[in-house]
Amino acid sequence: MKLIIRTTLLSLLAWAAHGEEPYKLTSAESKIAELGATNYAKTSNATLVSCSNLCTRDDHHVACTIADKAGARSEVQCSYKSEGCKKQ
Repeated sequence: MKLIIRTTLLSLLAWAAHGEEPYKLTSAESKIAELGATNYAKTSNATLVSCSNLCTRDDHHVACTIADKAGARSEVQCSYKSEGCKKQ
């Protein structure tokens, strides 16, 4: 929960620094990001917890949270334009 709150706060700070409205993903874009996060989680022996539906940067990635088998959570950045994720 702390990670999700922290991620949200960081996203809001990034948005405030840029002075622009965050981009809200369409349903199709959200599905692409979630599919990428799910596949990334599977290769890491983890499961997808959630993905943000707001993009605050120009790199076409959103923050997704995954959890390993022990419950430890981590954040990855997943593209909503093409399937793929990168570790923070």
